[in-house]
Amino acid sequence: MPDLDYLPDWPGELNWQPPEIPVVGDWLVAGSEDPYDLNFHPDIVREVRQRRLQVVRGEVQLDPLDSHLMLVRLKVAALLAILDERLDVNMDDWALSGKIMENSNSIRTRVIGTLEKVKIDKAQKATAAKLADSLAIEDGRERAMTKKAMERITRKLAEDGPTIRKVIQSFLSSAQREFLDEALDALIANGRVEEISEPGRGEDVKLFRLKT
Repeated sequence: MPDLDYLPDWPGELNWQPPEIPVVGDWLVAGSEDPYDLNFHPDIVREVRQRRLQVVRGEVQLDPLDSHLMLVRLKVAALLAILDERLDVNMDDWALSGKIMENSNSIRTRVIGTLEKVKIDKAQKATAAKLADSLAIEDGRERAMTKKAMERITRKLAEDGPTIRKVIQSFLSSAQREFLDEALDALIANGRVEEISEPGRGEDVKLFRLKT
């Protein structure tokens, strides 16, 4: 990241002029829109052909995103030569184009990594949201069952008076029994029920009754 507080001075205009296309016979006129084949250094041609041969033979496995890597690099090298007002692409152009492609691929890798992280974060948030919804539903079910158990316990104690826990449990449905302790704790906490002890054989018996 450049230091935006210390930017270099404006270098001025480049004063660039496109290279002049030579006249070849009478089929090409300088300045026309007819195509012109740039001249690439023989070592560049050899490297590109060698790379292609390795790919065809399966000696090199390319990332699908790099399927046109060499073609793009050739274009970059050609543009560098043209910016230097030349129609021949030399090894300096080729070396510099390699550096440009390395930087481009590095940026691409970081972008892919960032997008992948965003994708993972979204997936994690979606999973968390689903889990939260599931927990909310379960919590709602537990509260409803606890409330029903409290109502049944209150009715039982109103009819029978002080009652032991085992009898209260038998009065509840199988689903409500799971929330017996929560229901009793809630009734005691809000002052509707109290726990008492009465003498029994050997030890005191614990009972629950409506609080008057």
